[in-house]
Amino acid sequence: MRLTINGETVDYTLEQEKTLGDVVAGVRKWLATEGFLVTALRDGPTDLVRLPRESWEGRDIAGIECLAVEAALPADALAGSRARLAASVKRLPEVSLLLQTGHDREAMAIVVEFTDAFQTLTDILPYLGPDQERARLFAEITPPLRELIAAFTNRDSVLIGDLLEYEVAPRLERLLPMLGGAA
Repeated sequence: MRLTINGETVDYTLEQEKTLGDVVAGVRKWLATEGFLVTALRDGPTDLVRLPRESWEGRDIAGIECLAVEAALPADALAGSRARLAASVKRLPEVSLLLQTGHDREAMAIVVEFTDAFQTLTDILPYLGPDQERARLFAEITPPLRELIAAFTNRDSVLIGDLLEYEVAPRLERLLPMLGGAA
């Protein structure tokens, strides 16, 4: 298996890693000791970040030709994550109308982009300094996100749209300025 980091081939030796999850965990740990975060993972054309970890972590590395890793310093990763999250938050109010008019696929694409951007941000949070107001807003957004999961489970498209537009998006709009950059 070939390993690239930010497009550069890396010379490495496998020790006891047998699965893709083992290799990714080792790469994350090694990059973290150097002050970097993993921001993207690709197995050929497959974007691993967009897939549930359980779907790829057990794969035998013998079947993987190249693992492409993108890494960044926390401040750079935060800037990219913040911009991506801001763009997805602006689109959340569209979900309700799209679901009501039968454009489920387009609505779900917006939701997937939002969840990916939000997950990336939560991966970066441990690298930010403590901030009580930011922590309060994250605590405040948790209940609506739990309701959103329940709405998806119940296939309640009206509640999904309402939660995204009236609960999740406004809270995230208040949180974004606390992450630096322009809102």
